[in-house]
Amino acid sequence: MKSSEKFKLMDGVFQTEDAKSLIVSLYNDKIFYHSKKLLQARETNRGDVKGIEERIAELEAAQAAVVKLLSADEGRDKLVELKADIMVSMLE
Repeated sequence: MKSSEKFKLMDGVFQTEDAKSLIVSLYNDKIFYHSKKLLQARETNRGDVKGIEERIAELEAAQAAVVKLLSADEGRDKLVELKADIMVSMLE
């Protein structure tokens, strides 16, 4: 049996720089998490080093794309709508 629940993470309108800061912070936290896992995997010779490295690269690429998108109109004070949910599924 699998049960799922959705939690709201973001749902608002932000100034461009605030939106960029918020998104970069989220990506940085995920990159840091995986970097710690990568270090542990290398030190113990256990874990999917290649998979972790690939995930870090994916996160870094996505972060760079978001920064590029939000920097396109640098100097202009635009509003950005951000929406994000977290889906938690309990696996049995």
